[in-house]
Amino acid sequence: MTPRIAKTLWLAATTLLLTACAFSPIGEFEGESLYTQRNLWVTGGVHETTNYRVEYMIPVNTRVRIGDTNERVIKVSVPETGERFRIINMRQYTDQDIKAIFHRYFADQRQDLGAFSAAEREAIEAGEIERGMSKDAVLVARGFPPAHETPSIRMDAWRYWKSGNDTRVVRFDGDRVSAVVD
Repeated sequence: MTPRIAKTLWLAATTLLLTACAFSPIGEFEGESLYTQRNLWVTGGVHETTNYRVEYMIPVNTRVRIGDTNERVIKVSVPETGERFRIINMRQYTDQDIKAIFHRYFADQRQDLGAFSAAEREAIEAGEIERGMSKDAVLVARGFPPAHETPSIRMDAWRYWKSGNDTRVVRFDGDRVSAVVD
């Protein structure tokens, strides 16, 4: 084998290896057992960070195992049920990278629901938004609204999607929900 062919083969093998072992900004969490920090809606085995409210909910404080990750996707399994789903970061709607999304969704401890009133805890468990809830309670119950319509959670109105064209606006008076408009 000539030195030129050997060098070409070495470069090809190195490129293949680097591609196969693509860097994940959250790779250190793969295999970890963590807890969901907010309710997540899943359809067809996918939760898009656009945060549609569709099909079924993975409740806050569900113990999960983190699978493979990359710059856009987090694979998740629920050991208790065997369920598997993917979180796909729709960055154009979140303005967040996958690392920020990961930390919004998961932690090594359960979300402390004791800070919320009984009515807020009930709404969180149902995945609902009710008048009088705090912004923090809404974030646990429903997650973050898409950033392209709600650029800051300091705003007095947050727009969520129920589906592709169906939205819901949550209005706040200070820190409390004053109205939910479908």
